[in-house]
Amino acid sequence: MNLKLYSIPGTSATVITCALEECGAEYEVVQVERKNRDNPPAFKVANPLGRVPALEHGEVKIYETGAILLYLADLFADKKLAPEVGSGERADFYRWVVYLSNTFHMAYTGFYVPQYLTTSDEGHENIREAATNKLVSIFDFVESQLEGREYLAGNSFSLADLYLHMLISPNWTINLKEEVDKRPNLAAFHTRIDARPAVKKALQDHMSDKAAEQAGTLRIG
Repeated sequence: MNLKLYSIPGTSATVITCALEECGAEYEVVQVERKNRDNPPAFKVANPLGRVPALEHGEVKIYETGAILLYLADLFADKKLAPEVGSGERADFYRWVVYLSNTFHMAYTGFYVPQYLTTSDEGHENIREAATNKLVSIFDFVESQLEGREYLAGNSFSLADLYLHMLISPNWTINLKEEVDKRPNLAAFHTRIDARPAVKKALQDHMSDKAAEQAGTLRIG
């Protein structure tokens, strides 16, 4: 199976690396230059928007994190990384992937890069404060939804769980890590997914690639 993942270490590509490992897929990782998204040139063909992750599967080119997860769930249906099609749990799976993409993931924009949301330098702190409050409210919501359950969609692990795992990881929450740690359901969920062998391997790969990037030895393209 000809799968090619365009990636930058430690970015949203992390969850797709985790997903590919969970699928047991054979895939190639193509590293993209962080500060020059035209390198390699093939990346802008895979995703004209210049954002990672992007996935190529033969002639198929797909980007947007949630969309790639849904695609992989169908492509590797035999791995049962999403609930049965037509079930209520499958509906929950779709809902969670879209919520995590449209609401949770997007809430980090104002937290990390408030300058994307205003042309005024004076507005940055207000935007970051509002984003922080939004993220805390999201933590509360997801904490409540995890009450009495181990996974997001039904009683079994799904690719949606990988997305939530990334969004509550220390690499993403940074100084909001304590907000996750003090919510027992979120903290237990993160520990549970963190322990999966596929996740451990994917995270180690990203850590190694990040170290190589910082050392100037990461192979681009």
